[in-house]
Amino acid sequence: MISGSLTIYLIAGLAFLAIAGLGLALTSGQGEAARKRAKAIGSGKGGAGKASKAVDENARRRAKTQEMLDNLRRQDKAFRDVGSKLVQAGLEIPVPVFWMISVVCGVVCAGAIYVSGADGLTIGGTAYKSQPVVVAAAFFAGVLGVPQFILNMMIANRHKKMVNQFADALDIIVRGVKSGLPLNECIRIIAKESPEPLK
Repeated sequence: MISGSLTIYLIAGLAFLAIAGLGLALTSGQGEAARKRAKAIGSGKGGAGKASKAVDENARRRAKTQEMLDNLRRQDKAFRDVGSKLVQAGLEIPVPVFWMISVVCGVVCAGAIYVSGADGLTIGGTAYKSQPVVVAAAFFAGVLGVPQFILNMMIANRHKKMVNQFADALDIIVRGVKSGLPLNECIRIIAKESPEPLK
């Protein structure tokens, strides 16, 4: 049987590991190593003559490609807001409406906990009793957790549908080009006749 103080230490230790893991995942040093590699490639020393010019040109091209990839990574992180997630999920609702729906979901979750009479948690034999804290936690989980979880599921399902329909779209392009249609006409056919995610 685990004593109450040992349970608290276990919970604190697990919380520390979770926070440390999250911090490590968010601040990994791979970006710095990539920048150092790009600088090393960009400042590569070459011999004299045409070979040196070719090496310099390749090094510049690699550095430019690395810079473009870094910009894309930064843009990808910047565009992961709720508005872009709504677009990726195929929803045509404004962001304020999404947040209002989230607040309603939080109120429903908090109301369900309040009506059920739950007054706390029991973890490892230790009871943590505080109904207002549990209701507040249910509200925040309903506002921030449930709608985001549903939105992420919708995005994943839409991406899965797109991947499944991608083979058909490529088939249409290949057959169209073989029959003499221009590429832009094949893409128009895909846009008109494909089901929703590819449309």
